[in-house]
Amino acid sequence: MAALAVGAAGALVAVACIPDLPSATSPVNDASVDASTDADAQPPPPPAPPRCGDGIVDLDLGEQCDPGTAPDATSTVCSACQMTCPDAGGFVWPQNNHCYSYDGTQAPDLDDHAANHCQAAATATHVVTFASEAEFQAVVAALRPGAFWVGFDPVAGIPNEYTALASYEPGWAPTCPGCFAHTDNPTSPLPGTTAACVEAVADAAAPWQQYPCSAAPKIGVVCEREPSGLLTQRCDGGICIDLPFTHSQKRYVYVSTKMGGDAAEAQCRTLGGTLVVLQSRDEREQLWYALERMGAPGSFWIGFAQQNGVWSWADDAGADAYPSPWGNNQPDGIGSRAYLVQETAPLPLPLDITLGHNDVDVVSGMLTFVCQIPATDGGF
Repeated sequence: MAALAVGAAGALVAVACIPDLPSATSPVNDASVDASTDADAQPPPPPAPPRCGDGIVDLDLGEQCDPGTAPDATSTVCSACQMTCPDAGGFVWPQNNHCYSYDGTQAPDLDDHAANHCQAAATATHVVTFASEAEFQAVVAALRPGAFWVGFDPVAGIPNEYTALASYEPGWAPTCPGCFAHTDNPTSPLPGTTAACVEAVADAAAPWQQYPCSAAPKIGVVCEREPSGLLTQRCDGGICIDLPFTHSQKRYVYVSTKMGGDAAEAQCRTLGGTLVVLQSRDEREQLWYALERMGAPGSFWIGFAQQNGVWSWADDAGADAYPSPWGNNQPDGIGSRAYLVQETAPLPLPLDITLGHNDVDVVSGMLTFVCQIPATDGGF
């Protein structure tokens, strides 16, 4: 497969993406072609090789970030396409290349002081959120911040429900199977007597607890910064995607053409793969972030379906083989295939944005979809 990358002059040029699929044809600027010399026209020049500074994070080259022409081109946390946390105690987790920093700042509330501290930083960060236990433990071990704010906002008027400050992650509720919180009992409210915000306590083995959102004793502010640059490129199958968490195992193709669930699965097979199988919460988070960077993708089919009342993944793994993809109080629909939901309005967004629902008919319901294919040498 061929992809389209941004050349030095801003033109789109074809580059290799997924082997064994037809190459894309580079667009031609008609104004630059003399009609009298069409017969002598030369083929377009070969594509420029991937390089640091082209705005695309090339994981095969070891890049962690690449401002390029992205909106955050003036980022101060990307040097030579490597993440560099601005604080001496900063930490880059290699599983997602995010920068986490703790400069000793303590705040008495989430929205006015903690969130503003992160947003006002030169690196435009947000209060830290977590996709998984592995991410949480890695950050705590590296920064040792003591008790600190978790980037969850309480849902107004509904106790024990939270939305995440990062738009590509779900919030949490004890009725949300696919949500993550550091707790021994994810089906029960977090401990604590105040139904408000969330604190990660100093003992990383202890569960998160409810904590007053304001006028509270000060606790630490850990900020999180995502890498600049795109993990996506246009390709013949759709949009090719490469993720740090699964780089050595698989690649993804987002297809914006809407199809029924079964037709989408058949289309993925023509690409040599299946509808996407989400083997971890980190994979799901990174996939959503990559898609969000190129614009809101909307809801899309995934490789999780039921037959004779039994749910399984497209790689034949059982429902319990990987973390649950289900949203709040899901599944509750009549559909035999799951999709990940994205809503942009009205506000406030539901806490289970980016998680699975099954209320769309697999034949008549038309959604976009994401395929996965095995990784091969050379990647894109």
